[in-house]
Amino acid sequence: MYPQPFEYVRPESVGHALELLAQHGADARPLAGGQSLLPLMKQRLATPRVVVDIGRLEDLARVEDDGSLRIGSLVTHAAIEARDWPAPLALLYDGASVIGDVQVRNLGTMGGALAHADPVGDWGPVLQALDASVRIGSARGEREVPVAELFTDAFSTVLGPDELITAIDVPAQDAAATGAYVKLARRVGDAGVATVAVQVRWAGDGTCASAAVAVGAAASVPFRASEAEAFLAGRTLDEAAAGEAARLVQAALTPFSDVRGSAEYRRDMVAVALTRALGIASRRHAGERVEAGYG
Repeated sequence: MYPQPFEYVRPESVGHALELLAQHGADARPLAGGQSLLPLMKQRLATPRVVVDIGRLEDLARVEDDGSLRIGSLVTHAAIEARDWPAPLALLYDGASVIGDVQVRNLGTMGGALAHADPVGDWGPVLQALDASVRIGSARGEREVPVAELFTDAFSTVLGPDELITAIDVPAQDAAATGAYVKLARRVGDAGVATVAVQVRWAGDGTCASAAVAVGAAASVPFRASEAEAFLAGRTLDEAAAGEAARLVQAALTPFSDVRGSAEYRRDMVAVALTRALGIASRRHAGERVEAGYG
């Protein structure tokens, strides 16, 4: 199918883009990499009257690292994948490397993926495990929202029609922290059936000082598994601890069924993904170079 007729506008600056969104309101949609919006327009599931092409705004395509990390919303998945991240930020590589295929990673952007809010998206759990937040701009000003509070339902966020994600802020991570993102999917390039991101801050004796556990692709929005996190704190991350943490995550889960898997299957696979992610984080802490990503 073809999209309905629309007006195409390429703003000259971020401020100009925000003015256009304010002017046209719900009739406008921003276009970043186009990997989500264009297919929706072709199917007429999205029917904007005005497309605001922000894809060439260089101010939104930078990565700044001064201890904490600021990633412009137009930074592509491929750029994240190609960067040499230190061990505490290996989650970023894990997440970027399993998004779609090469073409999607080259064109798709982190901000666009977050705004699309696909329940099986990869950045939601990864960024939640890193305690990241998004900067949201509009002609009225700027606000900051934790990624954990960005999603309200499947394909829904707190973004207003005149607002735009401008950057993602990742706070400085503990120097000894390690994490892992595990995605269980039917095949490479497919959407996940269950995904889990963990970030472990290690105590000097090798136990878990604290852990972040974020689950995706198994509920309408990605979420932090707070009960599992509380259980893991202060423990040795052995098989028994991982098993109990998995049980706590399953108890907090309200999974959905789709063509990729039933709710029951997703519940089982979340436990598998969590166990594998904790194992990889532990091995990385021991100095091993371990690939995560597809589980």
